[in-house]
Amino acid sequence: MKKIIAAILVLMTVISAVSCKNGKDNGTDTTDSGVVVGEWTVNTEFGEAPIPEDVKSAFDNALKAYEGGEEFVPVAYLGSQVVAGFNYVYLCTSSKDDGTSALNIVTVYKGFSGESFITEISEANIEPEKNGKTVFGPGDLSTGKYNFADTTGAGLSGDAAAAFSKVADNLGGLIYTPVALLGTQSAAGVNYAVLCKAESVSAESKFALAVVYLGVDTAGNASVITVREFVV
Repeated sequence: MKKIIAAILVLMTVISAVSCKNGKDNGTDTTDSGVVVGEWTVNTEFGEAPIPEDVKSAFDNALKAYEGGEEFVPVAYLGSQVVAGFNYVYLCTSSKDDGTSALNIVTVYKGFSGESFITEISEANIEPEKNGKTVFGPGDLSTGKYNFADTTGAGLSGDAAAAFSKVADNLGGLIYTPVALLGTQSAAGVNYAVLCKAESVSAESKFALAVVYLGVDTAGNASVITVREFVV
């Protein structure tokens, strides 16, 4: 009996070692070059976003009054809401205590008398399953509390811009304007998560924020993976 138990323990040790070598012990796959497939990397390099001056001024004043200790840098202006004043929503980069960077959605309130302060901070979701419903057509556009007509950002450049241009005609009945590259994912090639302003082509324009997930294989072929609503 002791010999049988010992043999079982040896077999379990071998299986465990093989699993760790293949990189599947934590739910991910590792290629021969050591690249982990399946983890999204947050983008930390953005061009300058053409944010309207009054909207940028509201953010700057709110940041001066913020006592949280973090430094937020706006990379896109997402939308606005009329209240007893205005709510403005921004996509920002920030640095965590451990030295890593994050993407955050920052909401700023601006009163009619000009005072501004941050009212909400949340981390932006990159993974498809953490975002909202799939956007298929004009009937799926958000009609919620925020106005996304003036959404603006630095857009795309380099490989991400080239990849998006290849799939732009395959996105269905909406016009998708790239706002910012949210992140990348190593796969059999590379995947991109692109934040876009989605616009209907009907007489009555409707807008929503969406993330277009696209992949480029090792041969340079680009295709749409999915399109998800981006919820602020």
